[in-house]
Amino acid sequence: MVTQCAILEDFGLFIVLADKVLYAYHLEALVPTTPGSIHASQTPQRIHGKDVHFFSVGVLHQRTLVIYMKKRGNNDCVFNAVEPVIDKINERPKASGGGLLGLKKNKTEWFRHYKDFSIPDAHDLIFLKAKIAVLCAKGFMIMDLIDYKSVTIPQRDDPNFPYLAKRCDSCRPLGMFRSSDEEFLLCYDEFVWTPIGTNTAMPNRVAPNGEGSYLYYLFAPSSRVTGFWVKEYGIS
Repeated sequence: MVTQCAILEDFGLFIVLADKVLYAYHLEALVPTTPGSIHASQTPQRIHGKDVHFFSVGVLHQRTLVIYMKKRGNNDCVFNAVEPVIDKINERPKASGGGLLGLKKNKTEWFRHYKDFSIPDAHDLIFLKAKIAVLCAKGFMIMDLIDYKSVTIPQRDDPNFPYLAKRCDSCRPLGMFRSSDEEFLLCYDEFVWTPIGTNTAMPNRVAPNGEGSYLYYLFAPSSRVTGFWVKEYGIS
């Protein structure tokens, strides 16, 4: 069963996660743009052969990356970051052979290894401008892939807002959405909130209906959040 897909348009690739196996298809093999294209009959390559739970694609420091996660043990989540190699993708396909019944080897030639890292209890990953955000049991972990330095939002040791940490502990992070150049909306399964400035919250400026210039809590009208829309920020 297919659970995720994405297109790397600049590289002409279609990425598919099916039955926990991560594949890369050449777009010309799926939708040929010219008759007799050299890639029209090209078989897909496996980026990783088993136990992939999810993946994310994006650009960091002028590198296009595919980051996928696989479990190790009960809680440890191992992330592998690979980047597409345009010369390998565009080269003429090699004749199949050398493998059992003429099948291609599983090792991908279209991607090269970039980085590996692990985070406990992670269930999603989002690309930001220069960092990544990993959604995990502790909240939103903002990580720099160059030096692996990270900070978790909300910060549990902030004595000013213990109620926020307590509320987040009982909820599941769902997503992060940019509301301006400096601010994000952080969506949980029961509420949405945003840090103001550099992780400094302003609880005296509460906008429960999403109106006003400052927003700290945005509570959903129902007990569970399945989606939301904030008119002021133009996010849907």
